[in-house]
Amino acid sequence: MQLISERLLFNKYSATDLSIYQSLMMNENVVRYISGRAPTFEATQKRFEYIVDLNAQHNLFGFFAVLEKI
Repeated sequence: MQLISERLLFNKYSATDLSIYQSLMMNENVVRYISGRAPTFEATQKRFEYIVDLNAQHNLFGFFAVLEKI
């Protein structure tokens, strides 16, 4: 599912986005103000499986990657 605003694209995470999700969540600079520390590889993989399952169950809500239109 994709939502579009004037400036942004909202793409629901799917199984093919694991490496993108892990690169963001395991980056200390990205998660510094969210959790204070980056999770392990295994923890991000487990969380991502939950995200993909939830996204598959619900059409109107879930977890989205937010991209700026260029």
